[in-house]
Amino acid sequence: MKKRMIIITLLIAGCGNSNRQQLQTMMQDTNTGLVTEKNIGGTVVTCTYLPRCWDHPGTPEVAEADSELSFKVHIRADKPGMKEKSAQQAANYGLEEVFQLVADEDTLSPVIAQRIANGNMGGVEYLVTWQRPALEKKRTAALIFKDQVFTTTRLVFPLKINSLLQSDSLSCRL
Repeated sequence: MKKRMIIITLLIAGCGNSNRQQLQTMMQDTNTGLVTEKNIGGTVVTCTYLPRCWDHPGTPEVAEADSELSFKVHIRADKPGMKEKSAQQAANYGLEEVFQLVADEDTLSPVIAQRIANGNMGGVEYLVTWQRPALEKKRTAALIFKDQVFTTTRLVFPLKINSLLQSDSLSCRL
């Protein structure tokens, strides 16, 4: 009986570890589209999808009720003017107009877009959150970042809906 309990405990612990490893593998895989990087003239912009349970680990019932879709956008450069650009008012305020989420024919504005105080002098990070659309019913999706400060470029980060849904499922099982 004790041996069975030990085996069951090990299997349960192994399943949790497996989900964590699968999610880490997905996040590191460039083909999933969960982390996308663009290099514009030496400035690197990284868009990272934050799975549904990223801020509620271990509480899947809370995460299932979560109706938000979140991304982290990180801009970094080794250019000397990066510190001055990141201090500009345009880099900190009015960010809701800079980000868009396009899902099929719908263009959505973020609920919140805020700069993350990360202490990184060579870069800027933003947390951007939208009301979660019914992704299962969508065919295409993309995050658009109309950067007027750092790259003066309209950046489009295509999203792979299947990867988003799969990472949500894995993160809620951790």
